Amino acid sequence: MAIWKSNRDIYIDQFDCGIDVDFTLSNKDGEEFDLTDYTVQFIVKKQKEDADTEAIVNKFMKYEGNVITLAMDKELASTPVGVYYYAIRLFKEDHYVNTIVQAKLNIVDNTFENGAEEWQ
Repeated sequence: MAIWKSNRDIYIDQFDCGIDVDFTLSNKDGEEFDLTDYTVQFIVKKQKEDADTEAIVNKFMKYEGNVITLAMDKELASTPVGVYYYAIRLFKEDHYVNTIVQAKLNIVDNTFENGAEEWQ
């Protein structure tokens, strides 16, 4: 398994499936941000300005608590090596609230020998 997160950018081997990346949310004052009444969108695009309808991944999920777990699964395994852009957006009652993370998702050639530990 080879995956790493640098700040908000994610690096993943092209054919790694079943890997999760967690984001723990807190308010500006450091208190946990409760996701219970929100819908979370995870969207991956080739270019930031691409329409949502052109997204490689576009999932809506419900969570409780303050941890968002994103599965890096087979939808991404067949995606060509390259730099993509992802965002995590919050919705409440089907209305957009905020984009909480926006960064790069780097799908790299599956040639790591020793796994993610080497890269941190």
